[in-house]
Amino acid sequence: MYASFQVPLFSLAILLRDRPDLASGPVALIRSTPDPDTSTSSTTAKPVILAVNHAAAQYRVTKGLSPTKALARCPHLNLISSNPADECLHQDALRDYLASLGPDFEETATGIFILDLLSIPHAMKFPGEWAEQALRKATPLRLPIDISLARTPDLSILAGQSPALRHTLRFNSDPIFCMAQHPTFAIRHIDSQPIHSLNQISTEIALES
Repeated sequence: MYASFQVPLFSLAILLRDRPDLASGPVALIRSTPDPDTSTSSTTAKPVILAVNHAAAQYRVTKGLSPTKALARCPHLNLISSNPADECLHQDALRDYLASLGPDFEETATGIFILDLLSIPHAMKFPGEWAEQALRKATPLRLPIDISLARTPDLSILAGQSPALRHTLRFNSDPIFCMAQHPTFAIRHIDSQPIHSLNQISTEIALES
């Protein structure tokens, strides 16, 4: 059994963690990338939208837009820049957190980890209870975290796409815990369904026990 730990929109989440004044409105993360249209040898930095929060998405602001186009769709959009040094500090904190849960974990991407639960008997026997305890232990990080459990590492990442299959930690003024409707996930649950059906599991697709 494996558990995936995912911080949704990691780079944006760490910037908004201590900015509730921004988090409640539309926000987009921007970064500068090489301009593919330049014909000179010197690279011109071209800012693009890297990530958006839910409020910005409501205005059809999407990843890859230029700031000009994004502001045309949402004039009161807040644009913030990524902070690589801060991201490294939070990634280190996540690494320490995972190490406190179990010894056998792997970083698959920034803000994404997979933990092998084989050496954690409580997680193997009571996965839902263990996931809740793991989320409560993460509250000092003050970051949104999704935990999903499955028989393989890839399936645990995939399960994170479904609200019914992920255990979540969110923050308002206090931590908010939401436990998965189904504690573990196996590929047989959707073997005759398209991948996008993961979002419909809680309402339309009944998982087999």
